[in-house]
Amino acid sequence: MCLAQLNYADSGAVEDFKPATTNQPGKEFPKVNSEGRVRASISAPEAKRVQLDISAVKYDLVKDENGVWTGDSNPQDEGFHYYQLWIDGAAVPDPNSLYFYGASRWGSGIEIPAHDQD
Repeated sequence: MCLAQLNYADSGAVEDFKPATTNQPGKEFPKVNSEGRVRASISAPEAKRVQLDISAVKYDLVKDENGVWTGDSNPQDEGFHYYQLWIDGAAVPDPNSLYFYGASRWGSGIEIPAHDQD
């Protein structure tokens, strides 16, 4: 777990994350930084593995002492992206995100702002 924490803590991400415009009202996560990285977080104290699945890539999240899993993606292209979380092998929508309909199903979505926008 220390290695995973090191990867998350030292990911090299610029620490200017802001809540996404596509979050549920009042929710802090997911967040997006100026590089277009997505930071997701979810409380799942009993889970053994949690991943962020965005742009067909799964990123492992790191569990803290309170059972909250958090992690970052690589930089994403500008624009709208569907994503989901994987908790112990089950795909689930992010309860912090608004839900959007696309590809014949409802799912979580996030807007990565253009570099000339906040």
